[in-house]
Amino acid sequence: MTSRLDSYKPRHYGTAKEAAAALVKAAGGIEAAASQTRVKPSTMHAYTDPAAAHVHMPIDVALALQRATGCHDVTRFLAADAGLALFPLHPDAAYADFAVGLARLGKEASTVFAEGAEFLQDGRLDSREASTWLRDFDALLHIAARLREQVAHRVEAFAERAGFGRKKEHDNAPKQRR
Repeated sequence: MTSRLDSYKPRHYGTAKEAAAALVKAAGGIEAAASQTRVKPSTMHAYTDPAAAHVHMPIDVALALQRATGCHDVTRFLAADAGLALFPLHPDAAYADFAVGLARLGKEASTVFAEGAEFLQDGRLDSREASTWLRDFDALLHIAARLREQVAHRVEAFAERAGFGRKKEHDNAPKQRR
């Protein structure tokens, strides 16, 4: 079944409506998302509709869908709105080959710089260009965050071998007398 989100009004990347629409799409569409929450399909639709400018997804609805889908677009939007960046930082997110990760970082940075030159050539940045550029900046930051995590794990491993590693919780537990 095709979701109404696929054929409805365009949503600009980096907006609350776009983040809500991505979360609803990850849940399987309007009806499926509504069935996993406390709201009706018409209300769920309003959360994703740019024309319903003053209707936004409540946190409990976003959390329920985020937990069900693993999609963190609303949380990422809220972080960006607060001037923060949200990226998954897990050891499994690291590149198997660090050189491949560096190459991807360079390629994405090149894309961001080239787009900037193209988009700003006329001295203006329209909403479509800004949306595209923001998406590519986020991709660049995501790659950099994955590489950073990989380097951080290596630093921790070196520190542990040298005896300067982080203390484990059980290291701080009081010693039991025998």
